[in-house]
Amino acid sequence: MNWIYLIRDPKDGLNEWRQYLLAHYREASEKSGSTNPAVIHDYMIKRSIEKPLCMAILFDLRLLEIIFMTRDAEKSGRLGSVSMFLTCLRFSLTLFAITHATNYCHLVTEFLEWYDLGSETDHILFERYFYTRLSPNGKPIWIDKGVEWTVRHVRRFTGHRVRPNHDKKVEQTIAEIPFHQRTLKELRGLHGNGEAVGSYTTSSWNEQTFELGRPFFFTRVAVRATNLWGEGDFEDELACEKANSMVLTESKGKKEFIMSSSLLDAPRIGLDRIRDYYIEFHINQRFPTTRRGLKDSLKTLPTTHLRRLQDINITRKIRCSTNPDDFKKLQNYYDRKDIVQELTHLRNFFFADMETYNENQPRPLLVDALCEWRKIFFETYPMMYQNAWDSVEEMAESEAQTTTESRSEQIQSTLYSLDQEIVELYRNM
Repeated sequence: MNWIYLIRDPKDGLNEWRQYLLAHYREASEKSGSTNPAVIHDYMIKRSIEKPLCMAILFDLRLLEIIFMTRDAEKSGRLGSVSMFLTCLRFSLTLFAITHATNYCHLVTEFLEWYDLGSETDHILFERYFYTRLSPNGKPIWIDKGVEWTVRHVRRFTGHRVRPNHDKKVEQTIAEIPFHQRTLKELRGLHGNGEAVGSYTTSSWNEQTFELGRPFFFTRVAVRATNLWGEGDFEDELACEKANSMVLTESKGKKEFIMSSSLLDAPRIGLDRIRDYYIEFHINQRFPTTRRGLKDSLKTLPTTHLRRLQDINITRKIRCSTNPDDFKKLQNYYDRKDIVQELTHLRNFFFADMETYNENQPRPLLVDALCEWRKIFFETYPMMYQNAWDSVEEMAESEAQTTTESRSEQIQSTLYSLDQEIVELYRNM
């Protein structure tokens, strides 16, 4: 199953992802005993509610579908499909918000706001002139891709280095491009290659066919061996007694990989984060000079074993450490405001003779003070240190837990469950 993550060439992704998807859908089709898309959809939803790992993989499959939808948005219709493109952007915002893709959150929210508030004239201009351009073969291509191709054609003749009189050479080259293109076409004809349509545009996604290769067979064998989409418990390397935990085992249980169950709730978390982001930077602060302030709003979810361990270690340092060196790289997790709040709490309830601190003081000074007074606090009240340590352990244990009831609710997200009208349409085919 790791084959999909070991792509030899980035351009191979579109081909290998299709095979990865097809392997999962084919296995689910066989286990459900039907080739009807609606039946397969319902079966995968049911299996995802039963097994958290299936739900995590279904989330991955849905994200791959969004990639294909985005590509279809370029090719559908005479000038592409703007409505499909907007849908992909809205779905993608969920992914951006849980992976700390702050620049993409900024770009997409700004664009969606502009389009939603734009006039009919703005929409017509965007859909007909700014969204796509027609390639020399009459296929729609995104307008920024047209710019990239123009640069590619020019550099084919000018080279990639800027030399003296470069401006004049570019102007001359642009004027001579039609001649150069005819020459290249004639050369391809002499070599028996004909006209290379692929030089200008890719064919429509729905018109393409592809051969099944190792990505399909590797995935299919792994899915079949582990009983991923079958009935009952997992088998082979996925065998695990913890049915409601995001725990993977390797080598017959000798090694465990624990993941955070927050991945399963990613659609809701991402949507809530985007709402908070928009309210903060588009309503409360219109055109802010900086977009800091929501340090936890767009942080990366602990979707991997190592990421989860890193987050737990950071939380343990924040709650329990008395070593100033531990706080040096935690500015984005525990800033001056947080430090002052804890110091103020210690002063108000435990140490009335403590000096008053404020957010305008240097962070190193605040860190030293926090560690000093926290050490005194833990030595005076040993149980408080034990409570802080135990709270981190409890959080680590609960993070991997998920229930059938919670998954039944989370699966209702539009990112997991397709629109019922569409599902019923295919069910009656």
